[in-house]
This record gives sequence, C-alpha cells and structure tokens, in this order.
Amino acid sequence: MLVRNNTFDIIKDKVSAIKSTENSYYIHNMFEVGYHRLTDADNYSEYGLSCAGTRLGFPGSFLVQYRENHPDGAQKVLYDKYYDWFDTSIRRKNHDKRSSQALFIRDFEGMHYGVLTDKYAMFDDDEVVDILSQNEYLMSSKEFWSDITPERFHARFVDAEKLYIPGDPSPLSLCTFVDNSMVGKSSFKIRFGIYRWACTNGMIAGLKEFEILKMMHKGDKDYVQCVSEALENVEEYKKMLFEMVKEAACTYSSIYNLTEDQALAYIQKKLNLSKKASVIILENYRKYGNETKWDLTNAITDYAHVVDISSRIKLESAAFKIA
Repeated sequence: MLVRNNTFDIIKDKVSAIKSTENSYYIHNMFEVGYHRLTDADNYSEYGLSCAGTRLGFPGSFLVQYRENHPDGAQKVLYDKYYDWFDTSIRRKNHDKRSSQALFIRDFEGMHYGVLTDKYAMFDDDEVVDILSQNEYLMSSKEFWSDITPERFHARFVDAEKLYIPGDPSPLSLCTFVDNSMVGKSSFKIRFGIYRWACTNGMIAGLKEFEILKMMHKGDKDYVQCVSEALENVEEYKKMLFEMVKEAACTYSSIYNLTEDQALAYIQKKLNLSKKASVIILENYRKYGNETKWDLTNAITDYAHVVDISSRIKLESAAFKIA
C-alpha cells in the first residue's frame, strides 16, 4: 500500500527493517544447503515461486497454480527441476565459461522472494535510499510517499513548488518516482510525473523521455553519479510536463461526445479493465468535469488508489498517455 511518510528517514527505516531479516544464499548444487529448504514450495512467496518456475524453464504461473492444487506434488516438481538445472549447468560450463553456474536465492522474512543467477549484480534497497539521501533536490521534497516490500521499492518525492493550470482549482507539483527490486522484479529507475494535491492523485509520465534513468542489475556502475546527472535538468522537465498538462486541460477527451456504452467500451479496451472498474472511472470523469483529457486523466488516477501498486503504476502511466 502506498502511504505518506512525514520524513525520508521513515522510508530508510522500512528498508532497514526488511534488510535485517535477510538470509539470502548462493547455491552451486542440490545438496549444498539441504534440498528441503530449496524444494519446499511453502518457503516461497507467490512471486518467488513464479520466479523459480521461470528460472527453471517453465511458466512461473504454472508452478503457483500447481502449489495451490497439489501442495505435496509441488515439492517433487521443484526437486526434479532444480536437479535438472544444476546437472545442465555443469554441461553448460564445459561449453561456455560465462554461463551461470549458481543460483542466488533472495530470502527475506523467512521466505524465498526471488531466484536469480550468479550474474545478477546486487543493488539493494538500502543502497538506493543511501544514494537518494545524498541528493539535495530529492531531500528538499515537500512530501514523501512509499510502498516498500521485500519484492519492490517504490517511492515518490513531491516537489515543493505548487503550480496551477486553467480550470483546475487544485495545485499541482512535479513528482519524482523511484523504483527498484532486490528480487529481479524491476530495474532501478527514476521517472517524472505529476502530483495533484487535492486528491493525492499521481500521474507517471509514460513517455520514454521522462524516464530519466533506467539501470539493469548488471555490472559495476557509479549509481551516485548517475542519479546526480539524471536530476540535473529538473526545471526543464517540469516545464515540459506542465505545458503538456495545460494542453490536456484545454482539450476535449476521447470520450466527450460518446454515448455511455461507447465510453465504457473505450475505457475497457484502452485500460484493459473490467466493466465494473470502467463504470467507476466514468463516474469519476463526470465528477472531475466531464469534458477534457485532464478530467479523464484524473478519473483514472483517482481509481488507481484502490488497486495494488503494480496495477496503480500501470494505470497512472496509461492516464498520462491518454492525456
């Protein structure tokens, strides 16, 4: 759940609490740590089990469903697949010395949250918050928001400057979105977007030029320098974004002249949502003004409050593209 934090130190404390539970390990063969720990399906989070399935060569979703329907059988499947992976890794080594020879199991809070290879370059959330805390611009933010779990780090930094656009009584601010994952769920990235103060709606600028930094967990990198350089031209991005938002606030939306059924069909198709969710968004659209692209954007980001963080980010990015 995305929550408001009074200070950045609260975010740091959340990360520290998770890291203090870490018991991650590398494994080079089936019996190195005792196969029971590795092959017990109950030791995995849903994403961790899905990650294991993908890593071991079959659809991750299959293994998650299989555990639900055949809890005892899932252990045998894991045993067989891990055995095959390590057996194959020996043969791979003979042909390509650069191939993965070990698996890296990310364990937090007593659960396996990720199954990675020895090629994975660690850049964990404690390092992320340490680097972010060194950035003067981010630390000058008016508000800090976060959703932090062992699987995902997501933080929002709301710029102190409040700006206005025609037809919207609520102030708006530039918002910096930062994502990372210690289990392979996300690269480290920084994006810009808009924060609307009246309803705490967030809108992620879903265009490549506003994703100012994206770094895969591979190789050695100077993260401090990369973050500093990425945030050098904040004022330029702020100007660009607000010009786009002003235009959206003065332009009729795609559903302005549609019937209710047509508008619902458009929302369902454009956002890949259920009819029930689309009805709520259409109701929000009428609440926000029932006219412009900016009204529709706020209708979508308002609905995004009630979904999980991954779905929320997708909706907030889609809302920007619609605007």
